[in-house]
Amino acid sequence: MKKILFTLPLLFLLVGCSSDSDEASNGNSSNTNNSVTATSEVRNPDGDGKVLVAYFSLPVGNDLDVTTGASLMEENGERLGLTQQTANWISEELNADTFQIQAEKSYPTDIDELLDEAADEKSSNERPALASTISNFDQYDTIYLGYPIWNSDFPMVFYTFLESYDFSGKTVIPFSTHGGSGLAGTVGILEDELPDADVVSNALSISRNNVADSHQEVIDWINEVK
Repeated sequence: MKKILFTLPLLFLLVGCSSDSDEASNGNSSNTNNSVTATSEVRNPDGDGKVLVAYFSLPVGNDLDVTTGASLMEENGERLGLTQQTANWISEELNADTFQIQAEKSYPTDIDELLDEAADEKSSNERPALASTISNFDQYDTIYLGYPIWNSDFPMVFYTFLESYDFSGKTVIPFSTHGGSGLAGTVGILEDELPDADVVSNALSISRNNVADSHQEVIDWINEVK
């Protein structure tokens, strides 16, 4: 299995912000499930409908090369964002539904412009509107939540997602990709944001430099937390 990972290390040293990347194509878009809107991607729709993998993964840069590609990886000819790839491995292992969290607005694909916008969103405590929603979120007992670290925090649209649903009584299991900041205290933030949920503290945190070779690490972690 051929895997290629591309990063911009100098950029992240300068700004301290990890940015995950994703391709505009949603892959298996023909696989749909009544548990999510038609605009979202659902993999493994034959699962029991009790486990959901929800993640945010944003395109940054359009070219797969060392100069202009940012945090993209390629697997079996498909270009994926790092959080997206991690989410795919989790959903495949658990036969779980998968929902991609997306903002209604468009973000710039130029990395400098994106970082400026992300910083502006955080300083204004913005809650960007969601492009799609989950129609029967209540049916899920366990939610795996995936996100990149931006400015030592969640992307602000991730807060919108957290505040859009009732997580009471659900088990929440975080996983993250980052550019050097680790989890950046996000598990504690989840505990504060979701006080009525059982937030698992053993979160998965993978450096963008290691995602391509972390499939077995992800499987081992799943077996620890499920």
